[in-house]
Amino acid sequence: MVHRFKKETTNYELSTTNRNSTGFTLIELLVVIAIVGVLATLGTFTYTDSQKKSRDSRRKSDLVSIQKALELMKQDTAGNYSYPYCNSGSTCVLSTSITTPAITSSYIKVMPTDPKTNTGYTYNPLTSVPAACSSPGPCTSYQLVACLENIKDQQKEFADGNPSDKCGGGTANGLVGYVITNL
Repeated sequence: MVHRFKKETTNYELSTTNRNSTGFTLIELLVVIAIVGVLATLGTFTYTDSQKKSRDSRRKSDLVSIQKALELMKQDTAGNYSYPYCNSGSTCVLSTSITTPAITSSYIKVMPTDPKTNTGYTYNPLTSVPAACSSPGPCTSYQLVACLENIKDQQKEFADGNPSDKCGGGTANGLVGYVITNL
């Protein structure tokens, strides 16, 4: 009698349907981290850009306030209806004490300053030619200048880096001039 033994073989297969673990795979975690990183980067750029535009809007509003004060001053000058001149030369950074006549609280309560640098805005009194107007004019027109951070602003005077740009003079510095002129 011959006994034949049947050889049993066991096949081990990886079963993906009966996992007992409840965590995430490394690939799933990396994909989620990448998506969150991209969204955070986009949010940061959007926030920074909106901050620049907000400060630029404030600068433009400040120049309009100064313009209104200058127009009121012109109406109060005796005889020649002129604007104040700068005591320090043909251009000055506005404050209440460096123009003649001084821009007093009768015309503007507080002289506005740049919201980022806290410096005054540039004031260029001009004659009728127009040329720079210094001591006692008459100064019949003026330019008010603010430096905008948004170099794509539609109301900028010149492109960033342009030699005529009032906020860099030919050097690309991330600022462009915004000018209100009364000519």
